[in-house]
Amino acid sequence: YPQLDTRIKETQARLGKNPNDPQGLLDLAMLQHDDGRLEPAIENYRKALDNRPTDEVRGKAREKLFEAITELLQNDFNAGEKMLPEYEKLCEVEIPADATEAQKKLLGEEELRRKSNYYCLVAKGKENQGRLLDAFDNYMKFGTLVGNKEMVTVIDEPNTNARPDVWARGRIQNMIKKATPQQRRPLET
Repeated sequence: YPQLDTRIKETQARLGKNPNDPQGLLDLAMLQHDDGRLEPAIENYRKALDNRPTDEVRGKAREKLFEAITELLQNDFNAGEKMLPEYEKLCEVEIPADATEAQKKLLGEEELRRKSNYYCLVAKGKENQGRLLDAFDNYMKFGTLVGNKEMVTVIDEPNTNARPDVWARGRIQNMIKKATPQQRRPLET
């Protein structure tokens, strides 16, 4: 994509004048993210957040950082695992003091979506690593979201809404079925 490369170069030139410009760092990170370069994008989202951004830039950088780490965890959980504490903090959506009730409701739904993604990705990643107790704990946390009263989306099944407890139970049953007898004992306990 030649235009993308041109825009990246223009943004880098702008940052050459002020390497700590939060808006410039955000712009560069978003371009890198669009180009599929997740790790440099993540680093620049972080730099944007570290350089006293405006509230608007801060909100956008946090949102995009969450999305970039989500993609990294989906593509290569092991590479993104070290970012889990940061990722978990990004699940908390900052609500502006002047937010209306409607905005607060939307932001609450966004926080639920983020937590849903977090627990789902961590559980699946730990399961793939063979760390079944850690996977079990995260499936259980996913299963208790919203008190089992509402449907939530599942990140790896985008067209599916499910009650968290039902989805988690199915994943746990499948995990136990695949486990060796030795792996199964602690799970059953």
